[in-house]
Amino acid sequence: MSLRSYRRNVALGVTGASTPTCLPAALEQVSPYNQLPPDIYKAYRKHAKDSDLASTRELNARKREVFAKIAPHLGKFTCEDIEMELAPTEQIFKDMVACYTGLGWRIAVNLEDDRGPMHSVGLIPEKWSRFKLVSNYVPDELGKLATLHQIFPYLHQPDGELTRHNRYLEANMILVPNE
Repeated sequence: MSLRSYRRNVALGVTGASTPTCLPAALEQVSPYNQLPPDIYKAYRKHAKDSDLASTRELNARKREVFAKIAPHLGKFTCEDIEMELAPTEQIFKDMVACYTGLGWRIAVNLEDDRGPMHSVGLIPEKWSRFKLVSNYVPDELGKLATLHQIFPYLHQPDGELTRHNRYLEANMILVPNE
């Protein structure tokens, strides 16, 4: 994983446990051959700061812009190459994680925790059906290593279905192809 690059960004002060940069932090740490430049974190912080002022459609468009900036740094991708999915049940969640990890894709999930309605963490497969959770912080109740059964109750579950107008806001799985 790109821990060295992430730690450099922490040292530069553009990310860390007290910053609203969980999405780029999670995606950078599950991407072993890629680095996110500090400007990506700065742009994401601006997006997070401005997010209270917009409609759902506008927020979705802004978040898509963030993905458009991040995607090329994760490989030769556009934001359309990154899959935004919804796993409404634990079994679907387990099946999707098994499928995409089997294909070598990188996975981040959106959780609901005590810090707010949505927090992104990356999932790195480990031994015995456990996953290492990585982000700018990992909720204490999950710890650094968890099973999918332990993760699922925290998985963000939107009120409705994913549409093109909300997919970047409401997806609970972010799937990045391997290079």
